Amino acid sequence: MNIDFLKNLRFFNPTSDLKILLLLEQIQNSNKITQDKLARYIHSAPSMINTYIKQLEREGFLVKNKKTKRNVEYTITKKGIDRKNYLLVTYMNELIELYNLTKINIELFIKNLIKRNYKNCVFYGAGETAKVIIKVIKDMPKLDFKLKFLVDDDINKRGEKFEGYDVVSNVNIKKHDIDAIIITSCVYEKEIRNKLRKLEYSDEKIISFFDLD
Repeated sequence: MNIDFLKNLRFFNPTSDLKILLLLEQIQNSNKITQDKLARYIHSAPSMINTYIKQLEREGFLVKNKKTKRNVEYTITKKGIDRKNYLLVTYMNELIELYNLTKINIELFIKNLIKRNYKNCVFYGAGETAKVIIKVIKDMPKLDFKLKFLVDDDINKRGEKFEGYDVVSNVNIKKHDIDAIIITSCVYEKEIRNKLRKLEYSDEKIISFFDLD
């Protein structure tokens, strides 16, 4: 099953190298794939696919076998496979470097919480930010820190598990011994903070992940 990879990119503009990587991967998986399908896959105009195909042919990365006007097969060469693998490794290395940078910042944030004696915490916002923080916490050495559960205002998330933790409503927080509530939603940060104040939580116990100071 193909994943619409480029559709999920929010912060990076796909480079020509990334599009070539995806093209070579698709052609290796199916030598009968059409240019229309390739265009949809890499979110480019069909005319651009033709340009990419010609470039790949010139560089010896694939061979085009035109059986009829509408029936064209592509064969990725050994050189093309090597190029695809090189681009894939390079791309993965860049992602790892970005993850390591993110990990460093998250680790500093968690260690700062521990220094302030905030060791039993909950995350408010069961979304992408919380997911990344949880993954980093699981990769860190044994810490004097415990994530008790997550809070979210989305009723569809409540009662479910999120990365192994329960998701509950904000009224459940007071039932537990909590040192701090960590806001992990950037979009709704102000709204969440106001809700917690109405529930009589002190500002000292409300910490935003996005205030990394």
